[in-house]
Amino acid sequence: MLVDWETAVCYQPMDWDEYVVSRPAGTTMDFRVYLEPDMFFSHEFSDATQWDCYRLTALGAEEPLFGFVRKGSDTAERLRQRFQTHGPQATAMVLRLSLPVGLTSRRGVVIDRVLSERWIYVEPPNGGS
Repeated sequence: MLVDWETAVCYQPMDWDEYVVSRPAGTTMDFRVYLEPDMFFSHEFSDATQWDCYRLTALGAEEPLFGFVRKGSDTAERLRQRFQTHGPQATAMVLRLSLPVGLTSRRGVVIDRVLSERWIYVEPPNGGS
């Protein structure tokens, strides 16, 4: 089995704690994170009937973020099924996260896509849903 260097070094597009603090508006990046279901609804994401919430952390990082995915989306369904099957404990995934321009939530990000249900890509990352 071949393992790419990104997996071997747990590559991130930027340091997680720096990402949390700097919050580069208008960006979309792919991160290796641990996520677990949460209930931290605030600001643009205060409506729990519209959003699912997940606590996001990264290996060796101290700062958490909260990822939000719109209920009913393919991504929300994929995450829901993952936790329904494996339970509520934190799980490692590669997620595409975005910080829309004008976002006022200091700890919120949007989960755009699940790229891999582990930190290793089984399929090429362009095929995520």
